Amino acid sequence: MKKIFYYLICLISMHFMNGCTLYKKPDAPDLKNPQSFKSKIKITSANLKDHWWENFHDEKLNQLLLVAFEKNNNYKISLKNIDIAATYVTQNLSNLFPQVNLDFNSSRNQYAAAQLNSFGGLKLPNASGSNLAPRPFDLQQLSGVVSYQVDAWNQIRNSVKQAEANQSASEADSQQVKLMLISSITNTYFQINAASTNIVNLNKQLKSANAILKLDTAQFQGGLIDFSVIDDDKNQIESIKTSIITLEKQKQILEYTLAYLSGEYPENFNLKIHNGFNEFKKNNLIPAGIPAKMIANRPDIQEAYYQVLSYGYLEKQTIANFLPSISLTGAYGYASTALSHLISGPNAYWNYGLFTTQYVFDYATRLSEYRRSKYQYQSAILNYKNIAINAFKEVDSALSSYKKDNESFDVYQNQYVILKDKLMLANAQYRSGLTGYSEYLTSNLHYLQSEYALTNQKLTVMQDVIQVYTALGLGT
Repeated sequence: MKKIFYYLICLISMHFMNGCTLYKKPDAPDLKNPQSFKSKIKITSANLKDHWWENFHDEKLNQLLLVAFEKNNNYKISLKNIDIAATYVTQNLSNLFPQVNLDFNSSRNQYAAAQLNSFGGLKLPNASGSNLAPRPFDLQQLSGVVSYQVDAWNQIRNSVKQAEANQSASEADSQQVKLMLISSITNTYFQINAASTNIVNLNKQLKSANAILKLDTAQFQGGLIDFSVIDDDKNQIESIKTSIITLEKQKQILEYTLAYLSGEYPENFNLKIHNGFNEFKKNNLIPAGIPAKMIANRPDIQEAYYQVLSYGYLEKQTIANFLPSISLTGAYGYASTALSHLISGPNAYWNYGLFTTQYVFDYATRLSEYRRSKYQYQSAILNYKNIAINAFKEVDSALSSYKKDNESFDVYQNQYVILKDKLMLANAQYRSGLTGYSEYLTSNLHYLQSEYALTNQKLTVMQDVIQVYTALGLGT
């Protein structure tokens, strides 16, 4: 007997010790992130703000983003997911309060004679103990039932905290959707802008190339040049035409994409590009010395953190499944064979009690649930760390790309200035009769080609800027 009592005390103590761990907040890893980014830039300072796209000073872009925040369906879905997650918080909170039910039953019954005495003061047909066969009878029951589950092991509160963590994760996910929306719209908008600028440029190139072909054809007919020069001119013209067709196709697809991102049908979307891409100023877009600690505000890192908490609270709930459940239940009601006399003193009945349940033979099921939640918690921690490492990789890559592409931009710009000066000189020499029209057209074509390359490099730098702010998690 003493041995049994000893084992019982040990079992109760073990349950109590396990229960104590259920009241603690799950352990989230302390990410020891670097204090600064490996890639550094030395650019004149700019405002490091959430609305970073305003640094481009493009009102049409600002208007597009405002429309997208209101109409983009993916973003609206993410906001609805927050509302859905909030309902689970309310649902789990309700389990902390007593459940009250009102029941009414009306049934047709027939009992064996031996059962009739079990109804106590309830008078049923042929309940006198005679040998007559019991007759069927109607029974009406009206009762109010109150039940309350005692949250002895903090299981319900942990389910509430898990739901709150999931709601916070949904909010972070919505911010991530918004961040990607800003990035995609800004990127697409400037791609369309660059494509429009380059189409104008290529048409000018085509005009110069056709003029060169016309001059070279006249010289070939005069026997001054070889026919291979004519072939080169024609190949150059066809190459320019192909580039125009490709750019027009890309622009059209990008406009359809921008319509979708703005929550509009392409048929109803009309974007007028002002071809002001060359007005872009690359300075004051990214500040120097960006603090590394701000990366903790990235939405995907925040979402991963709340997922760790969510699975941590789930693990605690599965631990509580091993412990006995305790509930209080009470009922008060009336039962009668006559509906007209249902609610009366003699027909009243009541009961109340304390119920404790300890599951035994489904131990394997509960152990599997616990192990699964434990592995999910550990996986969430690894995912949290992995996302943080990836965030630093993305920021360093974006800063490095911006730095190098910015240096290349300066080279393209110097080349552009040189060819522009050369074109001005060729124009002056042509007008003075020092050189022929062919030399002027060739200089003009080279100048246009350098302008085309400079526009593409501008787009690359702007995409780097967008990627830097996206990697930093700004814009939400």
